[in-house]
Amino acid sequence: VHLCAWPKFNQKEIDKNLESDFELINWIIEKGLSERDKAKIGLRWPLAKAKISYYKKFDKNLEEIILRQLNVKKIEWKKAGQSDWKVELDINMTPELEAEGFARELARKIQDERKKAGLKKGQLINLEIYIPKGLEKMLDKHSSFLKDRTNSRKLIFLSFEKNKNNTSFVIKDRQFSVKFH
Repeated sequence: VHLCAWPKFNQKEIDKNLESDFELINWIIEKGLSERDKAKIGLRWPLAKAKISYYKKFDKNLEEIILRQLNVKKIEWKKAGQSDWKVELDINMTPELEAEGFARELARKIQDERKKAGLKKGQLINLEIYIPKGLEKMLDKHSSFLKDRTNSRKLIFLSFEKNKNNTSFVIKDRQFSVKFH
């Protein structure tokens, strides 16, 4: 690769407006991620919305990039002068957003455990998740997401139980335990 020549490109096909938009989108994303850091909210935890004060709105495709990169459900645009640009995140965690965040963190932890156990990517498992009391209903809505993400043929939520055969971990001060076979 290092010895190859640079590819040739057609200068006429470069979209200067798109390049400019991406520079601004990168600025918005950087500011949003900085806000997440200040609030100490990890990127896996979704937020309801971002309020972006800016002089224009982007088209839906470019807005979708911002939504995904900031992990927010919607963007609220507010017209602003060039010196008043800012990005504010709605950091209020609703039960629905919290459930989605727990499901994402849980999926990541289970994937780590699958890897440690030497399982291959397509290998299916039966999964038992021992969860703290009160989270059953919250996580039940995300059971298909968890099954899909963890390659589980069967998924069962059970009341928390810690024993030497289960792998335990903490997510946001709550103890979880998993067992798969």
